Amino acid sequence: MALITSELRLKITEIIVILVAVLAIVSAGVSWWHFNHPLVQSKTEFVTVPQIKVVEKIKTVMVPMAQVETISKPELIAKLKLQNEEFAKNPDKQGTTTGVIAPYDGKTDVVSVINTKTGKSEIVAKQEPLSFFAFENKKEIGARYGLSIKNSNEVDVYGRWDFVRIGNVHVGVYGDANSAGDAKAMISVGYKW
Repeated sequence: MALITSELRLKITEIIVILVAVLAIVSAGVSWWHFNHPLVQSKTEFVTVPQIKVVEKIKTVMVPMAQVETISKPELIAKLKLQNEEFAKNPDKQGTTTGVIAPYDGKTDVVSVINTKTGKSEIVAKQEPLSFFAFENKKEIGARYGLSIKNSNEVDVYGRWDFVRIGNVHVGVYGDANSAGDAKAMISVGYKW
């Protein structure tokens, strides 16, 4: 079995670096587009969220009801600080139910459901499974302080950017520098669960 020559090793390294660079550039473009076109436009106020895509084409029907149970609008506005929201200014809109959705890397579909006999409503939610492949934009920068075998005390400054996910494998770049004068830049591949 022939050994890999240094020239071949260099070519393989160059190809890997070029592939990672292309993935990083594409991921940066996708992340830029998602940042400028977010699903929820605001993090400081309540907004109407887009419908689930497959539901947009389903026709709507009117269902007769005697009454609908609502949450006291003045108290809801006060407790959730909704004074400046369009909901608070529109007398025709009433709050029927609220909910908190747990953080999740993927999308969560929600449906507001009303019981036509009792007039009570609720929100039901389902998390969409993550796709097998995705461009992600997870960045981290930080510093560490501790003891090392070579030096008694050491300070480490690092940065990491994960830009591609394949299943549970995250691909990115990592770099760090420490007070001992060592620095490195590396391709990072990690499995997260």
